[in-house]
Amino acid sequence: MIRTIAADGRGFELGFSTVDRLGADGFTSVGTYGWGGEYGSSYGVDPKERLVLVFMIQQLPHSAVLPSRVTTIVVQALVPAPLGS
Repeated sequence: MIRTIAADGRGFELGFSTVDRLGADGFTSVGTYGWGGEYGSSYGVDPKERLVLVFMIQQLPHSAVLPSRVTTIVVQALVPAPLGS
């Protein structure tokens, strides 16, 4: 098995990216994996949170920022609000 880990805490293994350090990819958990498509679509699997996210868009030129923002919005929506708010 070939596994590459970058200094920013993200990795690459068997055709998908991995999150190997907390905070390396926004709010996603360590162990999350996924990949993005040429025109902006992406998928991510977070086994710890039991969450699968598939984001489909056709956009050229595409921005890698949009799929990551959608992931952040979804994860934030699932986190309970602090008590007293």
